[in-house]
Amino acid sequence: AVLAERDMQMHVPRPRWCTDNAAMIAGAAAAAAAERAGHGHLAADRRLNAVASWRLHRA
Repeated sequence: AVLAERDMQMHVPRPRWCTDNAAMIAGAAAAAAAERAGHGHLAADRRLNAVASWRLHRA
């Protein structure tokens, strides 16, 4: 509902494309785009730390 109100879309890649640093790059790009659009409150929580040893089912 929030995205529709702001005429925004959410794109979620398949899990196989979210390994290694691809997910971090996508998250950083999404946060930067949200800030540029004036929707910085939609950006990811920057306190979240990546744990590279987690398997996808635990993430």
